Amino acid sequence: MSQLSINSEHVLQITPFENPVFSLKDERSILYIKESVNLVDRYTPSVSLDGRNICTNTDNDGAQSISTGLDDLNAAAHGSNRVNSLGRETVLNTRINSHEFPPQIAGGILCGGCSNSTSSSGKVKSNGNFTVRRFIRFYFYKSRKMTAICEKLLPNGIPVQENMTTKDAEANSDSGQGPETRETWGKKVDFLLSVIGFAVDLGNVWRFPYICYRNGGGAFLVPYFLMLIFLGLPLFYMELALGQFHRSGAITIWEKIAPLFTGVGYAICLVATYVGMYYNTVIAWAVYYTFASFRSEVPWAGCNNDWNTNSCVSAVEGFNKSLITNSSTLAAAEYYLYSLLEVNKSTGIGNLGGVKWSLCLCLLAVFIIVYFSMWKGIKSSGKAVWITATVPYLVLAILLVRGCTLDGALNGIKYYITPKWERLADSGVWIDAAAQIFFSLGPGFGTLLALSSYNKFHNNCYMDAMVTASINCLTSLLAGFVVFAVLGYMAHIQGRNMDDLAIEGPGLVFFVYPEAIGSLQGSVFWSIIFFIMLITLGLDSTYGGLESVITGLCDAFPRLRKKRELFVFFVIVYCFLGGIPTTTYGGQFLVTLLDTHAAQVPLIFICLIEVIAVSWFYGVKNFSNDIEKMLGFQPGLYWKICWVAICPLFLLALCILSIYAYKGMSIGTYKFPFWSDVLGWCIACSSMACIPIYIIYKFVNTKGSFRQKVLTLIRPIHSDSSGVHNALITLQAEKTCSVRKPEEISLHIINGQNEHEEENV
Repeated sequence: MSQLSINSEHVLQITPFENPVFSLKDERSILYIKESVNLVDRYTPSVSLDGRNICTNTDNDGAQSISTGLDDLNAAAHGSNRVNSLGRETVLNTRINSHEFPPQIAGGILCGGCSNSTSSSGKVKSNGNFTVRRFIRFYFYKSRKMTAICEKLLPNGIPVQENMTTKDAEANSDSGQGPETRETWGKKVDFLLSVIGFAVDLGNVWRFPYICYRNGGGAFLVPYFLMLIFLGLPLFYMELALGQFHRSGAITIWEKIAPLFTGVGYAICLVATYVGMYYNTVIAWAVYYTFASFRSEVPWAGCNNDWNTNSCVSAVEGFNKSLITNSSTLAAAEYYLYSLLEVNKSTGIGNLGGVKWSLCLCLLAVFIIVYFSMWKGIKSSGKAVWITATVPYLVLAILLVRGCTLDGALNGIKYYITPKWERLADSGVWIDAAAQIFFSLGPGFGTLLALSSYNKFHNNCYMDAMVTASINCLTSLLAGFVVFAVLGYMAHIQGRNMDDLAIEGPGLVFFVYPEAIGSLQGSVFWSIIFFIMLITLGLDSTYGGLESVITGLCDAFPRLRKKRELFVFFVIVYCFLGGIPTTTYGGQFLVTLLDTHAAQVPLIFICLIEVIAVSWFYGVKNFSNDIEKMLGFQPGLYWKICWVAICPLFLLALCILSIYAYKGMSIGTYKFPFWSDVLGWCIACSSMACIPIYIIYKFVNTKGSFRQKVLTLIRPIHSDSSGVHNALITLQAEKTCSVRKPEEISLHIINGQNEHEEENV
């Protein structure tokens, strides 16, 4: 490592190295400036200048100039004796006043040109403002007392705004937030309900009960909660902490962690878009059922309708239990297949048929609700979740009470919770537990990053993670009691085995449960509240998924934030148009294809890269320090081990096993053709490919040797609230000082830009 010392009025040391620190440090350790930007194209030198005391008491207004030798600086960095074409001058000027620290004192970002008067010597005339020439902009600290400024200057060059407490200013500083402060949740409960609503979705009702029953009943809770402790909770906590500290969406947050992995953010947005195209179709099915329930009797209660077949059986009309065979079809199942979907008008995924317009209108209604819940940002969605996140719990409680009063309900619950300990020796049980907890909590989807980015900086995200993850798991258990109480009742009235009725997915909530509802007194009421519950469960997840896309892109492209209503409208229209094919007569085949490929393996892969980038590249030590700044305490050894080793290993194993266990898609007796499997994997790879493609793109467009490129791309680039990259200059106070007279400081640095281009901020 070469080093050059220049003997002048001040000592200047130049060290070409990839990790720059540009410091202007006073011997009495008052202030220093850190420069985290490439000062020249070829090298990123580390420069230190020990000079005069910046904060001094002086009896005159004369300017004291501290100036680096620009020619020597550039020559040292390039190993030459002359300033080449890259050597351009940037002058940084400020005027310190005893009563006011007028303009901006730190935090540079890449910016455009400006104009300001300069003297013949080339130094900027003091006008009470910071003035720079090209690519450095400064924020203001505002205070009436200079002593307070010297005591409380903040890291990362973030302004202490008027009417802002020191605590708030420190929060903005640590999070990299610029002068345009990010909006925050109106109430803490808005955030909690949003996170709970996102995590508690349709899968808690139609997947967990069956997975639990199939994998040993009560015994399944052992691997389930172990996976919660060692996989789900660490990932959940990590994303909440990342979003809250950096206050950024899924794309720009990587510039503050490891720019090399920014492609993860784009992959997240693409996955969320795919899900938005088909997931809302399932909600549209529930809307269709809700409207169909507003009549004297639910339409699936009997077998005398146009859509029914000869194999139809109905619990309402009564049937001979001995005549029920494997070819018999429940009346509710025929309503789902031949009235809602009309699958008889499609021969498979290769022939979807026309659009079912009544279902398409239901999908449109869903997106209209979503738009008006999200168009104003968290202020509107935070109010919507008061309904969509609480109604499911009210309905589940009502259904549980009603279900427990039914004949056979207790037998169903026994099937659900009776432990089969021998099942724990099956590796498939542990894989199912890991997959269930992973997809239930929803890390890797970008939603937790987006929602927590609107938290106040010192919000206790640790407690939020504990509370919301626990509520999510308890909701799954509660849903299991609700479902199996009704399944026990169905097995009782049909004289069938529980194994014949215990199914997962749409079949459970769209024909097994409705069949039971149809046999109850007041079936219309029970049907309406059940499907309203499904709608609200789905809407919460939709809010979270689309907020991931909207927040991520608005942070990456700040102009979109100013026209959020229009941008949200565009996203909604885009997802609606993409979802129209799922409302065709063969739409269920597309829903199955997208549900199988769009989000399962990609989400596991994204989360794997995410936890590796944070814990290995950004560093678990840095991440722990970030958490300490927010919460006042560091995460314990358990969390660090999970982030560094356990979570990556579990996710890698889960990703490999998910691919290995894939055996093709099917719905009932219908087997999807080979080309549809290829299409599905292409969809899966399209999102995962964003990560390596962006890595290649950054390597091609980053200057320097391979080692320099790697070191540059795995280190954070600070940014202000508008998402523009920082060349962050940091100013902070180490000791108390006082300034009673004005003092002017000039600092010359290299920025490699045209010396005639200036900026006055």
